[in-house]
This record gives sequence, C-alpha cells and structure tokens, in this order.
Amino acid sequence: MKSNLWAQIFRRTCLLSLLTTTVYGVEIGGYGGIQSGSSETKESAAGMGVLSFPVDNLYSMDLRVGYFSTDSEIKTLSKAVVQATSLEFVPRLCFKSGRVTPYLAAGPAIFFMKETLDSEVMQAGQQFGVTVKEDLDNAFGFVAGGGFDVEVAQDVAVGFDITYLYIRPKVTATVSDSFITVAATDHVNLSTVRALLGIKVRFGEGSTPRTDESMSARPAVSDRPAETPLKSTPMKETHDFIIVSYRELMKDLSKGEGPYLKTLLDMLKLKAEDKPQAIKKIQALSEAYSNINEFADRVVDLYRAHIEETAYAVEPSTPVAQPEVTPIPTGPAWEPAPALMDVRDFTQFLRTLSPGIHVQLYLTDGQLYSGEFERHQDGLVWLKVPRSVQVFDHKIRAMRKLPIRSPANQPGII
Repeated sequence: MKSNLWAQIFRRTCLLSLLTTTVYGVEIGGYGGIQSGSSETKESAAGMGVLSFPVDNLYSMDLRVGYFSTDSEIKTLSKAVVQATSLEFVPRLCFKSGRVTPYLAAGPAIFFMKETLDSEVMQAGQQFGVTVKEDLDNAFGFVAGGGFDVEVAQDVAVGFDITYLYIRPKVTATVSDSFITVAATDHVNLSTVRALLGIKVRFGEGSTPRTDESMSARPAVSDRPAETPLKSTPMKETHDFIIVSYRELMKDLSKGEGPYLKTLLDMLKLKAEDKPQAIKKIQALSEAYSNINEFADRVVDLYRAHIEETAYAVEPSTPVAQPEVTPIPTGPAWEPAPALMDVRDFTQFLRTLSPGIHVQLYLTDGQLYSGEFERHQDGLVWLKVPRSVQVFDHKIRAMRKLPIRSPANQPGII
C-alpha cells in the first residue's frame, strides 16, 4: 500500500512539474564522493548525474541518477555486496548571491536494489546440502538535503551537495534443499547520507531568456501606482532590455561590471559618479525580486523620475534638435536585391514577410545584420543568425529582402 502511495506521489509530482515549469536552458552535471553507510551497510564511494531545468534564480527542477555499491554489515543481511541505483525527482529552492548559489532540495525517489551474496555464504550452505538465496526488492523513498554552486566561468559551475537518502527495501531470504523451501521476509534500513563534489555546465537558451513568453504575458505588479504606467519610450526600452538580457545582466551584476550592465546604466542616463551606488541598488533588487518582470518593474520604478527628467527636460526657448539619420547604404553590393525602404514603412514591410525569408537590416549605428526572419513581436524583430537575434524597432534604419541565404552574424540583442 505504501509503495503504491509513493508511486502515485512520484508520478503526479513529475507531471505537475513538467506542466508548470518554464525552462531557461538545461544544466548537466556530474558528481562524485562518498556515502556514509547505514546500520546494515558500510561506507563507500558514491556518484550522481544531474539534469537540471532552471526556472529562475529561485527555483529549479532536478532529475538525478545516483549510484553506490557497498558491503553489508552482516546483521539483518548476510555477507553480501549491496548496490543501489536511484532515480530522484528533486525540486530545488535557490538563494543566489553573486557567483554563489546555496540551495535546499527534497523530493521523491525510487531505488533499484541488487544484492550479491558472498561466496563464503554459498559454500557454507552447500556444506549442509542447502541452497541459500537473499534478494532485495526495489523501493520508493525520498531524498532531502542541500548544497551550493559556485560559478567559475560563463555557464560553468562547481558544486557541493549533501543529501539524506531514505531507503527501506524488503529483503527475502530463502533456504531450500531437495525436500523443502523456507523463506522469510523483513524490511531493512539502508538509509544513508551522500556527500558529493561535482561540476555543472549550462546548455541551450539559458543565456538569453525566452522573451516571447515572458514579455507577452507580463504580470502586473500589484503595488504599482495606477497613474504611472510604462508609457514613455525610454522607460519601456529599459524595461524590455532588462527582460531580454536578464541572464547576461545577472552575470554582469555578480561581477559588478560587464557590457550588459554598462548598457543598462547608460539607458538609465546615470552620471559616472552615480553608477557605483546604482550597481549596489540594482544588485539588491535582483536578490529581493527573483521574478524577471517584477525585477524590471522595480528597476524602472527606482529610476523613473530620473529617466523622465533626463529624456524630456529641455529649455523652453531651446528648439528640439532632430536626430541625425544615418544615410541608407548604396553601391554595387546592394544592387542584386530589391531596393531598401525607409524605416517609416518597415511595419507594412514586415507584414509581407513569412518565417524563413532572408532579410538584411541596416541599423542607425551603421551595423548590418543578415539572417532568416523569424517574427516581429513586442517591439522586436527576431532574426536567426544562426541563433536568435533580437533587434529593437527604433534601431532599424532600413531593411530589405535577400534572394539568397546571407552570411551568419554573431547572436545577441541589438
């Protein structure tokens, strides 16, 4: 009955987590260390492989496979080698602080057990003319523990994990000869503590959050004043930049410097002497608000007055200068394709494009990007060059279709 209950909990936890988890890349890790043994088994080496699905800075779902092989203590069990392979589904609660991420973890597990009797036991039975067998059943249990990861390079971390494994399988001992078979069963406590060191590597889109989900379904902040929505272009640009560049921005914040952090500070229109204090405030906000949208809201709220004042403050008698327009490129290199169109018509132009069409974007700073058009959403044009690049609308001066595949540029956010 207990096994069936644990099986239902395990299956439902897996299903619920798979349905509710938003995946930002995948982390793969390998760990090695020791397990402490139990009243029935001795200390031995242990190992674990991890497939981790980070949701945000606070929450992660781990699929773990553990293994250890040890000798019995000859109490309830006979003299034997006991092997345990575990499949563990473990939600993990993280407390990120700079490069270090402590965590707590607990969840259900299934243990696949194998027992191999020592040859001395088999020979002793043969001397008395009997056959001795002893088997351990597979068992449901749970794991609970914690640890920490330390980021040592981009997308690479080393970690320490200590976990309690609750294991209580049923053991069946059988003695038989040519006339009779006698069997006895019992439950044996093989629970142990596992301490491991290892390394993790992140793959996939973890370095760039999936903005098509996070931006289109942005939740409202309950305590945001109703009279201060994100209407002004500078504030919306800052908000969108934080969401799109969140992962890389967090890495820069942990170091206190970097290109993404520099761009954010420039967008906040801060003076050089104000930037160190601003970095500390933004770091504090990142630790207090793990939700990406709420973090972006808080940063914009903190500097809202400064952004508005800097962006729109002009002397009454001073005419507003018109922005300098980068000239549209000309020359032989542009002749094979249709003519460029002015940026004012680009929205209508985008409606004629379908995913997979090759286009070229000419930006206001003179950069040229070529790749496959993916979509236009939330003020961003998405290109595949070869991975997704997101370009803000306001940075596009002109664009055109290309008849052939164009050379791939470096991925990023423009």
